[in-house]
Amino acid sequence: MTRIREAGRTVVVEPMEVGPMGTMVIAPDPQGHPFGLWQAGEHTGVQRYNEPGSLVWNEAAADDPEAARAFYSAVFGFRFEEIPGGEGYTTFSTGDDPLGGLGGVVPGVPKGWSTCFAVASTDGAVATVTSAGGKVFLPGRGHRVRSLRGRRGPVGRVVLGHGVSGRLSSRSAAGASGARRRSPAQPGSWP
Repeated sequence: MTRIREAGRTVVVEPMEVGPMGTMVIAPDPQGHPFGLWQAGEHTGVQRYNEPGSLVWNEAAADDPEAARAFYSAVFGFRFEEIPGGEGYTTFSTGDDPLGGLGGVVPGVPKGWSTCFAVASTDGAVATVTSAGGKVFLPGRGHRVRSLRGRRGPVGRVVLGHGVSGRLSSRSAAGASGARRRSPAQPGSWP
């Protein structure tokens, strides 16, 4: 939390224990978009990813991407790499593999953080969502790492789906062929 405050932001939910599961914190980034921190207790967080129905990508749409990159770099130590032809869209990482992305605001697409779930077929997921009353607000875009579709469900929730077959990075390939598991997180200090 010290790094969040040193980067000029406030913490809106101070460390709050969630029973034996862990401890959470919520703070806004420079554009006011909330993000959460989780310190593991019994619940270590994501165990499966890059397979249909699981977490595959997080990304932020910011009015001022440069300020957002400076903030997240100061707080989490993220390194950013611009995607060629991505109109300023960058991935962020702390190691070899990208953890998510950050870019500018796209008209008609919600600002702030989005969590993306893996789907076997973005076309199939879009058909399911639209038949249930959802609306596509971001047409499919093929990228080197994934294919992304954005939808708004019938009650207004935003759902993003990434295809997990086809053009995948080495990080994603393991998830396409089967469950990729992370080892349990070790409790650590807050940023």
